[in-house]
This record gives sequence, C-alpha cells and structure tokens, in this order.
Amino acid sequence: PVNTIIKYLPPKVTDKEIVEEEEMPTIEEIKVNEVGSENIEGDATDVVFDEPVQQVVADAGNDDDKIFTVVEQQAEYPGGMAEMMKFLQKNVKYPAAARRMGIEGSVFVSFVVDREGKISDPQIVKGISADCDREAMRVVQLMPPWKPGKQNGRSVKSRFVLPIKFKLAT
Repeated sequence: PVNTIIKYLPPKVTDKEIVEEEEMPTIEEIKVNEVGSENIEGDATDVVFDEPVQQVVADAGNDDDKIFTVVEQQAEYPGGMAEMMKFLQKNVKYPAAARRMGIEGSVFVSFVVDREGKISDPQIVKGISADCDREAMRVVQLMPPWKPGKQNGRSVKSRFVLPIKFKLAT
C-alpha cells in the first residue's frame, strides 16, 4: 500500500492579500492521510539508512580487547549466585591472624571474565586487612570458568566486582 503524508501549513494572519504559495490540504485530505512537515508519497515500508549497514557491523566487531563494565547480560558463575555462595563457603578460610584480632568486613575483589569465561586480572578494590585480602584473591583465582557477559548477543570481556564477606561467628 502507498502511504501518503501531506504537509500541514499553519494559518498565517497578515494584512496583505493572500497569495497562495502552496495549496492548502482540505479537511478530508487531512483525515485520510498522515500530516507531516513536507509532502511525501511512497510505500510505507520504504526504509532509508543514512550510513552504510556494512560499515556499522564492521565497527561493532572491534570490541575484542575492550573490557565492558556494563553489559546487557552480566557474567555469571556456573549455577548462579547460590552455587557461588556454596563455593565461597567451602573454600574461604578465615585467616588466623584476622580471627585473633577480630577483623570483620567485606573485601571487594574486581576481576575480568573473558569471552571464554576465564577469570583474569584480579584486584582488591576495597580491603579490610592484608590477610583477608590475600585470602579473597586466592579464592577468586580458584573459581571455575564463568558464563561470559554478553553484549549485542556476543560474548565479551567484562569486569565483575565480587564482595567476599568475612564475619566471625558469635
């Protein structure tokens, strides 16, 4: 079907004699056709791209080394958060020196999950003591490969910050 859009001209109030520059659409034409800023005739399914599609797709493929901090689908521990909590409970050993000094809190470890799910570049973002920080780093490096984060349907490198809580039993 052909879709026609007619130009809507707002009324002008002047003292001069009316000289028709463009023909004003009738009310019937306005009811039947869509109104826009200019007259257009053509197929409603016509799509016009301002830039070549191939170039856009080629530009999107250059994210191989880019590390995303926000992705459409976040990287995930295999089995989800519940399985990760079980892994942490099983593998985190409270450092004896921190236990004696009564040190409690959360160590925030930042790491990169690559496109294959491997963990790399672990760093302490916020620590509570040298012993607890080392233990958190050790446990993160023990983790199995994750499900990688996805951006535009493709696996990408993404940064993940994991809080590991150290709390003494009372």
